[in-house]
Amino acid sequence: MIGGVAAAERAGPGDLPRLCQPNQEALPTAPLHTLEHLLAGLLRERLPVWDLSPMGCRTGFYLSVLAEPAPQEVLEAFRWSLTQDSAQARSAPWA
Repeated sequence: MIGGVAAAERAGPGDLPRLCQPNQEALPTAPLHTLEHLLAGLLRERLPVWDLSPMGCRTGFYLSVLAEPAPQEVLEAFRWSLTQDSAQARSAPWA
């Protein structure tokens, strides 16, 4: 649900948009784990990320940062991360 990115515009500083609709969809475990590591690595290029963890409902991620970036800064970093060519990654970092 990439349309969920718009929700981050009104979210708090550490909130990322959900990737699936709660109570209707969930990301499968293997893709969720891969995304967790790829997003954490990419977001660290733009934000002082402490941790990126999947939500228990597997619809998105929690983001912990070492500063208080503006919501727009988090949204831009997330959008940038989703546009990177993950096909060039030979493995998920820190997996």
